[in-house]
Amino acid sequence: MSDHCALFTGQLKTRGTEREAYPIPLLAPFRVVKAGLDALRAKQSAQAPCDKVGERYHGAMSRELEKWFPAVGHIHLLRSMYVRCVFEKFKCECAFAGLCKAALGHQDLHETLFYSSTHIRG
Repeated sequence: MSDHCALFTGQLKTRGTEREAYPIPLLAPFRVVKAGLDALRAKQSAQAPCDKVGERYHGAMSRELEKWFPAVGHIHLLRSMYVRCVFEKFKCECAFAGLCKAALGHQDLHETLFYSSTHIRG
């Protein structure tokens, strides 16, 4: 497996179907991403379940996002930005919708339509 890839588990909103671990592309080397996750986990008093992490950090993340990146507007657009950056960084030869489906763990291509309108300049 590539240094810019990780196996992902614990996806939320799977419509009642358990997902096995699947590979996702990383925008930084695995060791850097893992060090960041380990640092965040060390700051938590207890390991929060996946579905509680959003509840705990959503407000603070939204405020910081508004302060540093006001053009983004909504925290959920970060998923769109992530997949668009992967598409550009790795010069993907697949269709953008196919990358969205694979990288975001979608069950079918209809779930990817929202992400196709995101473009990054600069």
